[in-house]
Amino acid sequence: MILFDTQNKVNLISRKDLKHTQFYPREGWVEHDPKEIIENTETLLKDIIEENDLSNKDILSISITNQRESVLLWDKRTGKPYTNVFVWQCNRGVEICDELTQAGYGPVVKEKTGLRIDPYFSASKLKWYFDNHNLTDEQLEHLAIGTIDSWLLWNLTDEQVFLTDLSNASRTLLFNIFNKEWDEELGNIFNVPVNAFPQVVDSVSNFGNYNSIPIVSVLADSQASLYGHGCHDYGEVKATLGTGSSIMMNIGSSTFNSDESILTTIAWELEDEPVFALEGIIKSYSDNLNWLEQEIELFSDIVEASNEAFRLETNGSVYYIPALEGLGAPFWAPQAQAMFKGMTRDTNKSHLLRAVFEAMAFQTRAVLEELESVSNVSIKSIYVDGGPINNKDFMQLIADVTQKEIVIGQFEETSAFGTLNIFLKRSISKDAQLKYTPQQVLDEIYEQWFDHIQIYLEELK
Repeated sequence: MILFDTQNKVNLISRKDLKHTQFYPREGWVEHDPKEIIENTETLLKDIIEENDLSNKDILSISITNQRESVLLWDKRTGKPYTNVFVWQCNRGVEICDELTQAGYGPVVKEKTGLRIDPYFSASKLKWYFDNHNLTDEQLEHLAIGTIDSWLLWNLTDEQVFLTDLSNASRTLLFNIFNKEWDEELGNIFNVPVNAFPQVVDSVSNFGNYNSIPIVSVLADSQASLYGHGCHDYGEVKATLGTGSSIMMNIGSSTFNSDESILTTIAWELEDEPVFALEGIIKSYSDNLNWLEQEIELFSDIVEASNEAFRLETNGSVYYIPALEGLGAPFWAPQAQAMFKGMTRDTNKSHLLRAVFEAMAFQTRAVLEELESVSNVSIKSIYVDGGPINNKDFMQLIADVTQKEIVIGQFEETSAFGTLNIFLKRSISKDAQLKYTPQQVLDEIYEQWFDHIQIYLEELK
């Protein structure tokens, strides 16, 4: 939860966070408790207002940015969820996606949604639910299916508003991004009743009120970051570096569909005019480091881990395949598994850490090269946000690996700024931002990593 002062220019006043619990009911499944999400949200709203000696009437508006592909089902009559939130990381739809791809549905899904059939998106998780649960006609009549923004709106407005915006709808695999409507054919393919989804509106709309505070804008997190960086012109690129990573290019009003390695999506819509984007999704980014810290217990402090990694002059020929949740763009192998390659008796902790940092930078380059190929745009600069932007060594590594200028966002949480600024429509200055420029060329080690990936993917076939 972030409180901004918008009186003259936008300033971040206060930030408060509450972690919600991750549930892993089976291997590869990830869920959240939807009631906990609402309780945490309302607690944070109350606390951030009180701690800054404000009242509700002092708050101009509320803007929402959210996880995009996470989805749940609930009963409109009671407001009670039928399910936990199926999180974007959840892989319960892997086999479903394989079956639908083998059945030849990939082209029609890509043509309508700009996306590929993959468990990352909402539809296969929903198909799993309907394939395994029988709802009565009465339950179906009052069924609500929504991404997290819709669940938040429904609860914050006392069950008065059932809406979503185009940036979120476009991430379900059930929404036609070119005619801007829920698609019955896609619903039939995935066995999902699309009439249970919310009405889709512009990213800036009347989304109701929370305790008399108007909710004025809703924007999916990655698209909000693109807007927040001021990437409003054709070919401008941002990279959000979080648990996963989204690398996104603004393509304006263009509606061309990309190849299988890169996605086409709606970035936002204002006054019934959509802006499109190309996107490469990296499923495991900083989560690789979280895994080494929490599960492998290789380190206990990220600063210590970074110092260990970057004190080395070379990686000792150790490479890492970053597939903790399968491989995303540009490889798209959901069945892939993470592994280290090239270890010897001389390999130590520092080599493993260095290999993980390098793999994150290498996959960033792989996505950027695909974006350039699909768009015919030569990318000069990347606007970045997320926790890793505070790591100077890692930012320099990305600049060296990609041979691009790395521009650090004004706010670590650029998504929050973006979903506010799409309502305010204020221009931002890019001139004074911190930048990293390439200092060395690292083509050789990148190509060796890329070869390891290709060999591994061949072995999976």
